[in-house]
Amino acid sequence: MDTSQREKHSVGHKPVPLNVCIIGAEGCGKSTLLAQVLVQTKSVDKGVVAAAEGDAMQVRKGDRKLSWIVDRSREERQSGGSICSHDQWRVHLSNYRALIVDTPGKSRYLKNAITAMQNCDAAILHISAVIGEYENGIGADGSIRDTVLVAFALGVRFLIIAIGKMDDATVAFSKDRYQQVKNSILDYTAKVGYSPGCTAVLPLSGFTGSNVAGCVPSARMPWYKGSTLLQLLDSLPAPHRMVTRPLRVPIQRVYNVQGVGDIAVGRIEAGSVSVQDPLFVPACVWLTGKTRARLSSNGNSRPLSASCSEGDSKPRQPTIKVRSLEIQHATSARAETGELVGIASQSPSLPDGTLRPGMVIGLCDEHAPRLCREFEAQVLILRVPGKRPLRVGSAPVVDIHSAHVACRVSSIILTFDRHTSVILDRNPAYLFPGTSAIVRFTPLAPVTVEPFHKFPALGRFCLREGSTLLGVGVVRDVATVSSSQLFRRGCKKTSS
Repeated sequence: MDTSQREKHSVGHKPVPLNVCIIGAEGCGKSTLLAQVLVQTKSVDKGVVAAAEGDAMQVRKGDRKLSWIVDRSREERQSGGSICSHDQWRVHLSNYRALIVDTPGKSRYLKNAITAMQNCDAAILHISAVIGEYENGIGADGSIRDTVLVAFALGVRFLIIAIGKMDDATVAFSKDRYQQVKNSILDYTAKVGYSPGCTAVLPLSGFTGSNVAGCVPSARMPWYKGSTLLQLLDSLPAPHRMVTRPLRVPIQRVYNVQGVGDIAVGRIEAGSVSVQDPLFVPACVWLTGKTRARLSSNGNSRPLSASCSEGDSKPRQPTIKVRSLEIQHATSARAETGELVGIASQSPSLPDGTLRPGMVIGLCDEHAPRLCREFEAQVLILRVPGKRPLRVGSAPVVDIHSAHVACRVSSIILTFDRHTSVILDRNPAYLFPGTSAIVRFTPLAPVTVEPFHKFPALGRFCLREGSTLLGVGVVRDVATVSSSQLFRRGCKKTSS
């Protein structure tokens, strides 16, 4: 990403939100780099830094004094790496209010890494320059290739490649080693689809802080004349926001606060929301149907305020209104696209615990989100589970926005050459690694899916079985369920 040719953006005097994830192979130093960023920008309390250093020295692991600022749980410290991706760290730059998340590098936590990348505008790909570590990570059994491919498939369009551990004794801030790793990784990112204008590369050391912050590059690498990591982040082009589209907020987490109720946390992917806005959550209608059927079976005929006629264009459901909004621990009357927002809702008809991660919030109007009955998608198969090819009837897990839902392959329409778009086969029986295909999926649990051309963030997905990445894809078309059908389906499912 050439600084002189980088797209300029006008953000005035008010920094705008920027969501960033740090990705990379296991053990490459992602947590250490993030901790160094927090320390140098004074984004973390000195007491937290001192406590982490004391804990590391107590168990004679002084090299973990920085990473333990970020890896705070017992499981993370014992395993030596990040596990969850819920902690988002605030870093204030000149142009952006950055939220940075550290993604796990271990394959067993692939689901957490995918969830984190779904919500990001840019990624820092941290690569170890240590001889042997980079080669293992980029090799056939490494995770760098899959990580870069998933980031691109999930819409992370700007990639800052940080070649780290330059302070290691086998590297010794060597320009030759930096150029070797740089040429190799840029060759692969170009094959994935990242153009030179969307990538930047720099050498750094997360442990010593070289080239992480400041206005000039580190004196330890006089041969590097580029920008530091935070300078590159602050000069990224402004992300494109879907401000004119209907509201869509995939729920990432739900907190139950005594006296307040459920607080749903998620990033606004499209539209905006204000206090007292009426909300529509289609999965809540399905759960309401289940609740009504359960009450009826128990002899309790108490009505629930959820109804909708076939001709209604505006869905009806148990009343949900926005009680308050919170952005970065500050209350707000309105939240715009791109913000990570906490929505405290009020509903006399719905019990606490009804809102759940993976649900999608919209406004209660004619553009409200719907649950998906079936969707058609374009997929690229990377590998198959075990020795079994994907076929009609297979049910891989689909990771789409914040949802993780098993979806049955209902039909394989065709396969095609992804380079020329020439159709190779119609209605094939199986899908093998390297195949591009048009496939129809049927979700096995309630989920909201949107066509990629309408809501890109809700139309990109990964296919997974356990900790194995099977493929990536985009949604072409969706068959939805009306709210009246949805309500009756919930009743029928429970009564059966």
